[in-house]
Amino acid sequence: MIETAQAGKRAMVMNSVSSGSALPEADRAEMDVFIERVLQLLPVLGIHHFSSASFLTPGQSRSQSNTAPDESSVLHLSAKGVSASGLRSEEGFTVIKGSRASKETTKTCPSGTIKNRKRLLEKGVIIDDGDSYLFTEDYEFSSPSSAGAFVSGRSTNGLVAWITADKVPLKQLDAG
Repeated sequence: MIETAQAGKRAMVMNSVSSGSALPEADRAEMDVFIERVLQLLPVLGIHHFSSASFLTPGQSRSQSNTAPDESSVLHLSAKGVSASGLRSEEGFTVIKGSRASKETTKTCPSGTIKNRKRLLEKGVIIDDGDSYLFTEDYEFSSPSSAGAFVSGRSTNGLVAWITADKVPLKQLDAG
């Protein structure tokens, strides 16, 4: 379970050492079936800490989500000389690896965003790349607005700030 949670990258796992106990082969097979059932049940209960992000295209339901983003559903945000790309995802909004975030923050930047920046720097999800932060991996935020605030360093309405290549805002895509 520890390895699965670390691979999902949705939760900070404090325990990095598994028990290492050796089970007999029959018990191990039973445990594998048990873990498989638990991993199937947890998302039904709203616990997604053990799964990787799935991307949603406009009008797509969660049951139709996939792990490979459709290029036409990629959204972009430009602010303070940085640009980021992202997609709607199962639990909110995912900023894509290679995106950049402003290092500067304004007074309107939520305090939770500032704390999250420090935490993601420590985890290596973003790195200091001179004038900006660089995402070293995809990272899922709880909403487009929290992703926008993180990237721009200020309070942001993500439904307006994230736009398609054709300059259509996310709000308009969500409207149908």
